[in-house]
Amino acid sequence: MKDETEDRENRELPLEVLFSRVGLVVSGPGNTGAFDPFRDPVATDQIGRELAHRMKVLNPNVVCVWEEPTDMILGHVVARELGLRWVRCVNSDGLAAILGLLPRNPRAALVSSVALGIQTIRAIQNLVAVHGGALVGVGVLVGTEQLDEVASEVPAVVSLVRSAAS
Repeated sequence: MKDETEDRENRELPLEVLFSRVGLVVSGPGNTGAFDPFRDPVATDQIGRELAHRMKVLNPNVVCVWEEPTDMILGHVVARELGLRWVRCVNSDGLAAILGLLPRNPRAALVSSVALGIQTIRAIQNLVAVHGGALVGVGVLVGTEQLDEVASEVPAVVSLVRSAAS
């Protein structure tokens, strides 16, 4: 049975502590580490809920994630919190494809644990556009200089924290 005191204490932890529990370090320069949602599922859930809370203003009707299994977990939490379905976008022999069903006139929010390159973002934008919709924004855990470089290419960028190296 879940200990309610422990759950309440976990909810009150700062993002930096939650991040460290899933392998991310954002307090020092350089590598931020790799997001590992399996290290602490409770922290992963809380991080995903916070990202969903911040992305709600984008008013998406579907969440997209790129190929990474860790992003599927994060995307699932974000979509669940927003009351939406999520779809996985993949590189299929050099062409981007969607695994899952998009709603009619999709307003897609792309969720990733790391900043994606502009080619990947454009591929997802194009996929959504082919289905009569638009990418309404990108949500990531850690804002980086790489993300800054592509910010002008998307309607909105949401991040939970800023990398100290940026």
